[in-house]
Amino acid sequence: MPSQLEGAMGALITVFYNYSGNDGDKHKLNKGELKELLH
Repeated sequence: MPSQLEGAMGALITVFYNYSGNDGDKHKLNKGELKELLH
């Protein structure tokens, strides 16, 4: 069973990948994607 830290890190990675890659590279956020994530 994963620890709370591992679960939280997995959730962060999942959210990152949901917002990244709309305009290309799935491993980076562009300025628009970052604004959308933080809004």
